[in-house]
Amino acid sequence: LPHTYRIFAILPPFPRPCHVVIISLTRRLAPYRLPDDCTFEQAALAEPLSVLLHAARRADLTPASRASVLVFGVGAIGLLACALAKSYGATRVVAIDINQTRLDFALEHGFASAVHCLPAPAPASSGDKAKLSTEDQLRRAKENITAALAQFEQPDGFDVVFECTGAEACIQMSIHAAVTGGKVMLVGMGARNVTLPLSAAATREVDIHGSFRYAHTYPAALALLAEGRLPGIESIITHRFPLADTARAFELLARGRDDDGHMV
Repeated sequence: LPHTYRIFAILPPFPRPCHVVIISLTRRLAPYRLPDDCTFEQAALAEPLSVLLHAARRADLTPASRASVLVFGVGAIGLLACALAKSYGATRVVAIDINQTRLDFALEHGFASAVHCLPAPAPASSGDKAKLSTEDQLRRAKENITAALAQFEQPDGFDVVFECTGAEACIQMSIHAAVTGGKVMLVGMGARNVTLPLSAAATREVDIHGSFRYAHTYPAALALLAEGRLPGIESIITHRFPLADTARAFELLARGRDDDGHMV
């Protein structure tokens, strides 16, 4: 193969199986030419970064917002949410996850100024969730986020909350995590149906927005990457594979750690 390639597994906005798109990274990415200061590795981040650019637009988060931001989930999308919020001049960016190792990574690489690790969910085999009533699930979610907000010393919540996990409990917590009149941006894709504390959203006028993929974001994404406005963003890239090892790359991604125990 004559060029460097990047692979993205995507689900188009219609009911068909997930398929893989292979993009040839010459100096032209689809209809967009890569800026001279944008490396091929940075360009590989243009696609996931576009997800957050679209979500930020939906949430009306701009450099003029001066908003405080909370991010649920610090996988690649959550880390990019943190990085984008910081580049937009957010007054504060903090993160929540159930994985302390990932939170440590976010903190050490400057993606978040503070982090909170949620209690690990009970093993599926224990049947704890089945024993919890809807009221108990909602009460537990409120208790967990109240503890997190207390740790962050921000009991009134955050202006914008990016929910990047798709987990029901985190979606429930995100509504309580927003300030009165704040915004919850649903980015993570999880269960088809979830139970929400809608009365809390209604009485506190919390806006809940959905986001799916992106539109017209590549120029902005490439500009951010080329101009160095996302410091340390390359640390998100943990492993590199030739095209011939694509299957091994997906296997490693599914495991979450490599043979040496390093995070993927």
